[in-house]
Amino acid sequence: NKEILLIDGVIISGKTPHFIYKTLQSRSPKSLAFACIGIKENQIEYKLPKVFFLFDFSNQWVEGYGIGAGAFKNKKTLYNLQ
Repeated sequence: NKEILLIDGVIISGKTPHFIYKTLQSRSPKSLAFACIGIKENQIEYKLPKVFFLFDFSNQWVEGYGIGAGAFKNKKTLYNLQ
């Protein structure tokens, strides 16, 4: 009977948030929503509840630690640019 706000970095397909949503729904929360820095709305494959986001990256390439395919994917920090 709690209000839950899950926070993520970037939501692309929605698979992980959808899994978490289904798991938490079985515990009957009062409300459940997601917040993220960015989202790729045109690539969402799973129905999600409310999603609050700062940026829509639908038509942009986004790369960083854990996402993308380039040099920064496995870096410990984005500040280490050497």
